[in-house]
Amino acid sequence: MTTAGSRPGPVADSPLLSVVDVTLRFETGAGLAGVSLDIGAGTVTAIIGPNGAGKTTLLDVIAGGRRSDIGRVLLDGTDLTGVGADDRARAGITKTDQVPTFVATDPRDAVALALGSLRRRPPGLRRIATRSSGARTTADTLLHQAGLAHELFTEPLAQLGLADLRRVDLARALARQPRVLLLDEPASGQGPVRHDVLAALLRRLARQGLGIVVVDHDLGFIERVADTVIALDGGAIVASGTLATVLAHPRVRAGFLEA
Repeated sequence: MTTAGSRPGPVADSPLLSVVDVTLRFETGAGLAGVSLDIGAGTVTAIIGPNGAGKTTLLDVIAGGRRSDIGRVLLDGTDLTGVGADDRARAGITKTDQVPTFVATDPRDAVALALGSLRRRPPGLRRIATRSSGARTTADTLLHQAGLAHELFTEPLAQLGLADLRRVDLARALARQPRVLLLDEPASGQGPVRHDVLAALLRRLARQGLGIVVVDHDLGFIERVADTVIALDGGAIVASGTLATVLAHPRVRAGFLEA
């Protein structure tokens, strides 16, 4: 395991991303209850907690897929609270999904389409742009970086398993040139070797200045990759700090470690 002292710190004093007092109420109860956190450039923050704690909901609010009832989301000091998901992606906030969906035919096409989405253009022109040799080359580079086997680059997406689809989704997210990368269970179903590859990639991206937020249940993976760990329960932050500190918190142990 990489020691905390050997990891790079934030590249700036002010946070890259700020979530301020975000509250979202569902009919069944609180989805999020006054969540506030800062994400620094050059850091990896992990969010853990039991099922239903609000982890994915928080990522969705940050990415613009859900609108909070109260609270703000700021990117480098700019308030994006009223901005939709597409415009947030263009501003630099990109999210992967637990179960990715695509409009593309194959992995290379999916990533090339994401490259074309960086600028506003009609869908037809975006599709034409994906056919250039430069787009295909960049897409292949990103798919390789995300850990997808080369022989799968042109395989129909419908034929790929969930673990490979998550790799394609990661490559698609990187194609959008994010400043903040939100990852929802990226290590799920990947296996120990792939965990190491993914952890190394995320640490490398952090060194390049990205702010990365990871939701995952695999504590071994979290230990390898995270600078800071935040525990959610009932839509609220109950502990934050190093993984060891968070796991020692009584509510964290009672909420899911001993369940």
